[in-house]
Amino acid sequence: MKKILQISLWLLLFAGVIVITGFAITEKKSVKCTKLDVFVNDVQPITFINQTEIYGIIQNNFGTLPGQLLKNINTGQIENILEKNPYIEDANVYTSLLGEITVDVTREKPLVRIINSVNESYYLSQNGKPMPVKEGFTYRAILASGFISDNYSNIMYRTFSCDSGNVVCKDILSKIHRLAGVIEKDKWLNEAIAQIYINQEGEIELVPAKGDFLIILGGVEDIEVRLENLKAFYCAGLPKFDKEKLESINLKFKNQVVCKKSQKIWNQETSS
Repeated sequence: MKKILQISLWLLLFAGVIVITGFAITEKKSVKCTKLDVFVNDVQPITFINQTEIYGIIQNNFGTLPGQLLKNINTGQIENILEKNPYIEDANVYTSLLGEITVDVTREKPLVRIINSVNESYYLSQNGKPMPVKEGFTYRAILASGFISDNYSNIMYRTFSCDSGNVVCKDILSKIHRLAGVIEKDKWLNEAIAQIYINQEGEIELVPAKGDFLIILGGVEDIEVRLENLKAFYCAGLPKFDKEKLESINLKFKNQVVCKKSQKIWNQETSS
């Protein structure tokens, strides 16, 4: 008898849940949007898009949401429209039984500013997403310039990310993104490197914050090792030059830092 009572209670509970769920679904069909809230999840000192502009995007594409029936509001489409914006990384839209719509947005953060060969400027975000320059906003990021042929209009829907050391970076923007990411995470490199430059052969050169010489990097293979070699040279080798003219520091060779001054070559072996 006790077992029969337990089964009966579970059946009643299950039936109750079904009834309540059905009632909620029926009610939701007649519920109107009562409120729209937009929340920005990231904290950035300078932003390319703000809360007010996000409200504007939603209104321009879907009209004024408060007053519309929830069943007529496509939350997935709102997410897609917002995520197509170059300044937005991610968007999630939720509704409640009370008619409230909540929009959670995470914005893209610039990593490197690109100036291409026709003097067009744009950014690559932390995720490798191209971001157009916005008038009146300048974000402090390392600059990459030189023989870069990619125009923003041709790459705006692509992603350039090459963060893993096991992945071969095939194009210039992916190489720049990889290098800029390594520099950004290292306080010493942030202070020592002023600019990334792509020469006519498509090789990477670095412009130091102090000094008239160039740092020849070539590609981004074994980038962490080669930049550690650069640090070691700055500490142990650079003081040996005193005030003599240094033309270049070449990091292209494995476990070597090859320096050039005038017509002389100075070679420092580095530890493996």
